[in-house]
Amino acid sequence: AELLARRAARQRELDAGKLPGFLPETRAIREARWICAAIPADIRDRRVEITGPVDRKMIINALNSG
Repeated sequence: AELLARRAARQRELDAGKLPGFLPETRAIREARWICAAIPADIRDRRVEITGPVDRKMIINALNSG
């Protein structure tokens, strides 16, 4: 019952326009300097992208796109 009451209170806050935030204990992760690996050569110059359901027409359009 307590959990449901807290959820209802939180929903009222969100409905009133309050934005969600981040947990204070994750601050170091968010503020750290992030580094990622380089983009692999075989995907640097992509020519085909399928952006919808995979049906015959979508595949033909994707393959003809470039």
